Amino acid sequence: MKVFLTAFAIFIGFSLQAQKPRDRETQEVLLNAQLFEIKGKLHLQKSEEAKFVELYAQYFWALRKAEIKPKRPIGKPTEEDAERIIKEDFAQPKRMLAVRETYFVMFKKILSYDQILKMYDTERDISRKIMQESDSRRRNQREDN
Repeated sequence: MKVFLTAFAIFIGFSLQAQKPRDRETQEVLLNAQLFEIKGKLHLQKSEEAKFVELYAQYFWALRKAEIKPKRPIGKPTEEDAERIIKEDFAQPKRMLAVRETYFVMFKKILSYDQILKMYDTERDISRKIMQESDSRRRNQREDN
């Protein structure tokens, strides 16, 4: 079953790479794939699962909102644009950390600390697998050309 979950997550992740990264429908597919994998690892009871799914979805969308950076101008940026870009690059991880800290307080009301660690580890594992698969496919494409 673990092999199936991992393969499913990688497949979903690669499918997402081929589409627009900010597309709402695409992000919903990723959310569902992550929930599927995380719920399998947390072994939640029915009463916990419903609360977790709702809270995780809120957390997921809050993180997506926090990670958005403004588009960079085409061509060489002005000094003002360059300063704004640099400041935004510094602010973006702070926003994401604030979301994680906020939702950690909420997660610990329904999950144990061990379960929260498993959730974070699973998110990290899924991201790593998606990146590895994406890199592998890019290398294979270059070799084919």
